[in-house]
Amino acid sequence: MALRRLWLLIPIAILIVLSFGGFALLMGPDPSEPPWYRLVPACILLVLGGGFLPAAALLISRDIMRDRRATLVDLRSGVVEQFRVEESGLPADPAAGDKASEGEIVLSADVLPFSKQVLLLNGARPAKRRQAQVYESAPPPGAVARYALPADLLEDILASPPADGQLDRRRLTQAERVEIADRARRARRPSLGLLLLLLCAFVGTVSSLASIITGAASADHGRAWILPVLFSVFAVFRVREFFQDWMLSRLLEADQDDGWVLVWHGRQSDPSPVEVLPRSRLIWSVASAPSKWRLTASRVRG
Repeated sequence: MALRRLWLLIPIAILIVLSFGGFALLMGPDPSEPPWYRLVPACILLVLGGGFLPAAALLISRDIMRDRRATLVDLRSGVVEQFRVEESGLPADPAAGDKASEGEIVLSADVLPFSKQVLLLNGARPAKRRQAQVYESAPPPGAVARYALPADLLEDILASPPADGQLDRRRLTQAERVEIADRARRARRPSLGLLLLLLCAFVGTVSSLASIITGAASADHGRAWILPVLFSVFAVFRVREFFQDWMLSRLLEADQDDGWVLVWHGRQSDPSPVEVLPRSRLIWSVASAPSKWRLTASRVRG
C-alpha cells in the first residue's frame, strides 16, 4: 500500500536535525557577532532545515495520503483502464518483441484509473511499482478541408515559401478550441508556491524596512537583509516565468479566437503533416499525434 512509502520521511527528518545542528555549530557560543564566512552557510542551513526540507516532507506526506485514498477508490470501483497500441502503430522491427518483453517498448498497459498504478505492462506484472502518466488531448480531426493561405498572411509568417512540402491551413475543431482555452486558463493561473514565495518576500522586506526605521538594522550590521534578499531574488525569477506564461496565454486565446491552425504537409524528409498555431507559434501536432507540450498536466511550456 501507499503507507509503506512513509519511510521516505526518515532521511528527511535526519537532514533537518543535521541542518539545525550545523546551524548551531556555525553560530557558535556567541550568536550576536558571528563572522560573515560562518553567517552565510548558517543562513543556508537554516533555510534548508526550517523551510525547504519540512516543505518537502509535507509534500511527500500529501502525495502518500492522496495515493492511498486513490487506491482505496480503485479497489471499491473495480475498474481497470486498458491501453493498447493499434496495429498500424506496431513496430516493424523483428526484435521489437524482445524489447517489449523487457519493457523497453510499451505495447500494452493496464492502469488503475484513480491512482494511476500500472498493474500489467505488456501483459506482465512490472518488477517494481510504476505509475502511468495519462493525459488527454483533443482527437485528431481526420480528413478535413485545407485552405490555401492568403499571400499577405504567408509573407507575414514566412520570409519565403517552404522548399519541401506545402503550407496550408485548416479550421480547428470545437474540441481543439476547448483544449486551447483550457491551456490558456492554466497558464495564467498562479501556483500556490508562487503566492507563498511572494508572501515571504513581502513580509521579509517589510520587517527589514521596519528594522532600518527603528535603528535595529545598524545593531545587527545588516544581517537581517540576507533572507529577504534571497526570497526577493527567487520571487523575481518566478514572477518573470509567470509573466511569460501569462503572455503565452494571451497568444493562445488569440489562436482560439482565430480558429485556424497552419498545416505543413507533403514533406519528404521529416514526419508530415506538422501543424502550428499561428499566433503562439507552438507546434500543435506532428504526424497527427499531439505535441509534447499538450501532454503536460500543469505548465504550457516544456
